[in-house]
Amino acid sequence: MSYEYPENLHKVEGGLERIGAIATINTLPPTILCASILQQMLPRKSGVIINVSSAAGYNHMALWAVYSATKASANTISSTSVE
Repeated sequence: MSYEYPENLHKVEGGLERIGAIATINTLPPTILCASILQQMLPRKSGVIINVSSAAGYNHMALWAVYSATKASANTISSTSVE
């Protein structure tokens, strides 16, 4: 989830409510699902978790700050969950 068009963080249409919704939808499900799946994978010592993210998570995109930050979060939770 993101906003309709590139915009500075403080000017995002929908304000804090929209920013909060984007952050929640893009970060909470991958985090909860990884934690839940790991509880099943670790005892079996096998399994794979695949998260679809975006190049935006690896690049600083000022006009897509919230989206970029949430995709960086998804990338981080995926990579650190296997360590």
